[in-house]
Amino acid sequence: MLKIISRPSQLSGKALKESYALHGRYCLLIEDFNQAKEFAQKLLALDAHSLAGLSLLAWALEGLEKYEAAIDILQKLEHESWRQYPRSYEPPEEIIYRIQRLEEKLGKK
Repeated sequence: MLKIISRPSQLSGKALKESYALHGRYCLLIEDFNQAKEFAQKLLALDAHSLAGLSLLAWALEGLEKYEAAIDILQKLEHESWRQYPRSYEPPEEIIYRIQRLEEKLGKK
């Protein structure tokens, strides 16, 4: 017997955050950076310390060629990574690399 249930009209907090992150990553794939930025901002409105939200926002800003703003967000992401994972043995290399790459684009290094 198959039971059909309706989808809830509103997602729970965790499911809503996951939905925003998923939709935002999809927007990055299709290079709709403005829409990706909006999903990142919605995610960060729910959780200002979201690593996924900060990363998504940084990628969106980079896609919009707002490199200095992307660097600022990446620095927040690096700080937040250390705050959330203080016992980590490895530095967040991808974040560090992305900051360096954007600084090179701006001619800072």
